[in-house]
Amino acid sequence: MLKTTGISTLFLPSSRRHPIAAKELARTKKRTFNAPVSAFRFWVGAVLLALNAVVLLSYLLGINSYAAKGYEIKQLQNKIAVLNENNQKLNLKVSEAASMVAIQSDFQASDFVPVRQAEYLQLSQYSLK
Repeated sequence: MLKTTGISTLFLPSSRRHPIAAKELARTKKRTFNAPVSAFRFWVGAVLLALNAVVLLSYLLGINSYAAKGYEIKQLQNKIAVLNENNQKLNLKVSEAASMVAIQSDFQASDFVPVRQAEYLQLSQYSLK
């Protein structure tokens, strides 16, 4: 008989195998299950695989959408900051134009005459009724 040891004994024909290797091979054969896959199991696996693909695709699309919305929000926040700055500048111009000094200089530029003494009308009792 041919004496071999180790894993190589598993690949020899049964007549040349060592008895211990034959027992080991029988034990490994019992562990494996090579039955054909039933149609039900195949379709369940296919449906689960398709469901996983759909969930993954929806997750990726959702993350992409959130990233795009975040970018748009950042752009709008920058635009708001610029508009607030412009608003402050315009408010300053309005307050400068509405100040008493600006109004008086506008009157002088328009050739208005300053009032020396103001005269008020006296209202009678009959005009108030």
